[in-house]
Amino acid sequence: MDGSGSNLTIDFNDASFDDAGVDNQPVPQVPDIDVVFPIDDNPAFVATGADNRDDINNPAQAIALMPSDSVASMMDEFVFEFDNDENDDGDSTQTDQGLKITSKADGPSTQILELNLEGTFENLHDGGTLDVHTVINDTIGGGKVYEMMTLGMSDSNDATQGSVVGGDVNGGNMGGGNDTAMINVDATTTIQGMYKGGSGFDTLQLVEGVRSDNGAIVDFYFGDGSTSSAEVLAASSLSSDVAF
Repeated sequence: MDGSGSNLTIDFNDASFDDAGVDNQPVPQVPDIDVVFPIDDNPAFVATGADNRDDINNPAQAIALMPSDSVASMMDEFVFEFDNDENDDGDSTQTDQGLKITSKADGPSTQILELNLEGTFENLHDGGTLDVHTVINDTIGGGKVYEMMTLGMSDSNDATQGSVVGGDVNGGNMGGGNDTAMINVDATTTIQGMYKGGSGFDTLQLVEGVRSDNGAIVDFYFGDGSTSSAEVLAASSLSSDVAF
């Protein structure tokens, strides 16, 4: 794998994906992983994993990314993009859905990994969520470190924490509770709409994406919800940069 990165597409609804020899629940103390994705940078690698769903029509609500040691260092920073109708035919069936995961190594490395997952998800742009578990090498203490992030914004009135997934043009409302929403500011993503926290103390966090020269301007004068709301603009005037 060179500095130009690597690209891997996996259709986990395909019958050839499910491998009974793969550990079905690889994350300690997490018994409900729906799909497990082994990842490697070997060009001859066959991406077969474990599909623990009772039916491929059931949306995957929790997945695990299990990279080999050579890839684990490249999965420190992430940007997620979701398309609920890749064919643009108005029919968001299981084969139309896609989740693009872009990651890079921590530090000065420019290596970027693009992972495209095709299968059945909840609509991550309309109240659906997906828990993504990752395993990385612990460079200090040795061994493995397991981390989890939630994609999508639940509209539950309980306190929730989630990431706004790229490609979302609908906005969102996280309802009541003390909520936290995170937006990746990256040159590949487009995010639009009105995002509301409802009652409670809410936090919106803008996180720089995996590519350089990202940024955002938050202006509390032009927001659609009067002076208590904000408009978010790309820091650059270039049309190829971040769009909100």
